[in-house]
Amino acid sequence: MKKIKVNYSIDYSIDYNIDSSNLKDVKLITREHCFKQSSGVLSGGTKLIAYSLVLLFFVFILGCELFKKEVYFINIKEGDRLHSPFKVKFGVKGLKVDVAGEVKEGVGHHHILIDRPFYPRGEVIPTNKFYRHFGGGQEEAELELGPGEHTLTLQFADGIHRSYGKKLSSSIKVYVLKNE
Repeated sequence: MKKIKVNYSIDYSIDYNIDSSNLKDVKLITREHCFKQSSGVLSGGTKLIAYSLVLLFFVFILGCELFKKEVYFINIKEGDRLHSPFKVKFGVKGLKVDVAGEVKEGVGHHHILIDRPFYPRGEVIPTNKFYRHFGGGQEEAELELGPGEHTLTLQFADGIHRSYGKKLSSSIKVYVLKNE
């Protein structure tokens, strides 16, 4: 019979007595027993610090994900070959989509920049054939583009069309096919 000790955490460990391939006599050793038998186990104060650091690490990771802000294309991706006209769906994470007209914290609307890079933070996005505004709070649109390669940049902006900058933009290249 072989005895294996597995420490799952500083709170408890489990002893397995293994006879051939069968598990027998599984014995849970309590925290107190584990501390009495083990050398090098963390003291109460050190254990509290260790638990705090682990908790802070998970709160940080979760917080970064919860507060992450981004815009993205939902239904098309880099390198897609499309026939014009085609539908584009916009996504946003960490912000709310609303109609243009009023500046509100954490709120904005989408723009598509055609064959243009992101627009600098704080600058008002112009209106022309390269800059399409969706100030009605739209989350999808139909685009009609000529054949060839095009760069589409989804850009989020506030209620008066001031760009949120590169961090709230997403660019992809697509290829529009000739209609036959």
